[in-house]
Amino acid sequence: METRLQTQPESYKQLISRSLMLYRLSFGKIAIFAFLLSCVVFIPRFISDFLGRDIYNQENLLSVDRIWLFVLDISSLIFFIAILWHMYCVLLRIREPMIQDLQTGLKKVLSVFVAALIQCVLVFLVAYMTVGFVAVLGYMNLLFHNSLVGIIFTVAVVFGQMILILYTSTLFFFIIPLIAIENQGIIKALEKSVSLVWNHWWRVFSTQITPWATYMAILIVLKYAISVDVHIFFTTKHVHSMYSTIVNLCLFALFIPWVAALSLSQLKDLEL
Repeated sequence: METRLQTQPESYKQLISRSLMLYRLSFGKIAIFAFLLSCVVFIPRFISDFLGRDIYNQENLLSVDRIWLFVLDISSLIFFIAILWHMYCVLLRIREPMIQDLQTGLKKVLSVFVAALIQCVLVFLVAYMTVGFVAVLGYMNLLFHNSLVGIIFTVAVVFGQMILILYTSTLFFFIIPLIAIENQGIIKALEKSVSLVWNHWWRVFSTQITPWATYMAILIVLKYAISVDVHIFFTTKHVHSMYSTIVNLCLFALFIPWVAALSLSQLKDLEL
């Protein structure tokens, strides 16, 4: 059967080009899933805008009220898996109805969620150990010395801590597509994702950050050049107008399929 899958490893530019090709071929069918996913993701933001207060920062981390946020996370995973599955069918030139894509998302969501939970625990443990290591160095007065050597050493330790956490997070990047399209079990998906990324960390990170960096750049242009008061995380804590939230929702819906397309393209590239 003829497919659109690559037959040899590709460069960064080729991967970006292939992902955009897959995006273009798939978007007509997965646009509804992307829009629904975006709506689910932005429900808390709409509620914040409606109530006039930021619910993200006011709820206790262990509050029962956060259960509905858990439900939203599950729902968004279902739509993202449906997008991945449809794009994979496009690569294989298989025609499947949209209901089949959604059914695939429903079947795989629990495994994806458990795998993501394990990933979070592992990344948290690494982060906890690195923070503990930095705390020990601080206790031994090896950090923050008022000298050039002390400053350089402190910056190197903090930077190394960030890289280690980022590296660990990137190792598990492909667990969702591995479970969604290759029917891998939870442990097998974790193991294979680590083995694929292990010696190609920078290749994966620099490629997968591209759509998110582009998305953030457009938000910054909208906010500071065109004066559209879109919400950019970590820059403000106040609520925004309903109009700006809708603009952000639509923009996110346009970009999330590119994230899926690029993850599929690079997964197949690494397997080669």
